[in-house]
Amino acid sequence: MKNNVERLLDTAGVTYIVHEYPVADGLIDGMSIASKIGKPPEQVFKTLVTEARGMNISFLLCPSVKNWISKKPPGHADARVLP
Repeated sequence: MKNNVERLLDTAGVTYIVHEYPVADGLIDGMSIASKIGKPPEQVFKTLVTEARGMNISFLLCPSVKNWISKKPPGHADARVLP
């Protein structure tokens, strides 16, 4: 079953590869996922959705080598990461 992001990419004609990985161990950070799918961390990106006061919701594509959960993404000092 495709998710909304895959549908959007299909509509835009963007080529992509879906990598599935186990999540039962709770390790879903970018570095762990890179290890699970056998890719260098520099090639794995995480998506974050943030909401800030007075701003719309923002969608961020972040390199897995950064821990954005414990920091605020650049330009989003007052943002909160949405689940």
